[in-house]
Amino acid sequence: MCALTAATSGLAYQLHPTEYCISNRDTAMANDEHVAMLRKGVDAWNEWRFEKPLNIPDLSGTNLSGANLSGANLSGADLGGADLDGANLSNTIMADGAKMAAAFTKRSTSTTETSAIA
Repeated sequence: MCALTAATSGLAYQLHPTEYCISNRDTAMANDEHVAMLRKGVDAWNEWRFEKPLNIPDLSGTNLSGANLSGANLSGADLGGADLDGANLSNTIMADGAKMAAAFTKRSTSTTETSAIA
């Protein structure tokens, strides 16, 4: 069950038990139906993608920081301006390419740089 939490802009949802936040940001307008489907988890998301293969997911500007998206089918998804800071994208399917213009991945980059130094 998601609990609505306050955010500085847009809506934020604190998810249980994965405890990551998915929200819409003011800079881009994601499709609310697509965001709601992703909040249900990777299995539900992938089933929805299989059942509706012509849907092109619009997650633009969505806050996916810390989200466990491992194994998610993000093929063709619009992730422009999305916050992917610390998101787990391992085994994510992007066969048709995901549009990731200006996607924010600061923590992932910092972690990689720190690992390289250590």
